[in-house]
Amino acid sequence: MDKFYVQMDSFSRQLIHDYEGVMKKIAGLGYAGVEIFYALHGGYTPSELKDFLASIGMEVIGSHVELEDTDEQLKYLPDTGCKYIICPGMHIGSLYEAYRAAETLNECGRKARSVGMKYGYHNHSTDFLSFGNKMIIDILIENTDPDLVTFELDAAWAWRAGVNAAEFISRHPGRFELIHVKETVRDISASATIWRVRTSPIRCS
Repeated sequence: MDKFYVQMDSFSRQLIHDYEGVMKKIAGLGYAGVEIFYALHGGYTPSELKDFLASIGMEVIGSHVELEDTDEQLKYLPDTGCKYIICPGMHIGSLYEAYRAAETLNECGRKARSVGMKYGYHNHSTDFLSFGNKMIIDILIENTDPDLVTFELDAAWAWRAGVNAAEFISRHPGRFELIHVKETVRDISASATIWRVRTSPIRCS
């Protein structure tokens, strides 16, 4: 792990009102750059965003993009210097859907590679549910091409599911190029869900 980035969801409300000011504060905290959240581009063109971030010592490492927005964002992101376009999660409710999801990730991976980027998948706790003797995330990992698709392990969601993140990564060497580290609690009762997070993607190298 050589660089730490911040996921912009942590500052989404503030960014809407003062994009430049918030970015400068993030840079002042020592982060190497940002992971864009849902097209928070500050109104910049791709090259303008790259230049602005460079002027304050940061870069774009990745961007969370919903599946239906993939094609549009693959037109925008390459010129920002962004390296990863990441699916923020899928609803997978059956074994069939898990295998279909893996096919979709490979398809998106081919699109990303065509513009010089890599596609990734970000897990939630539900991705550790099992169909038979296979967890959903294992099916996704085992049925995607490592040259096309990487994974961004969210350690907090893994912990919510009772999974040791370090042990899980060691079971799949080379498949996790990014890690999300954030604060969370396990109180997900019917009356209230307590989830206060500060998210930091870490690039593995």
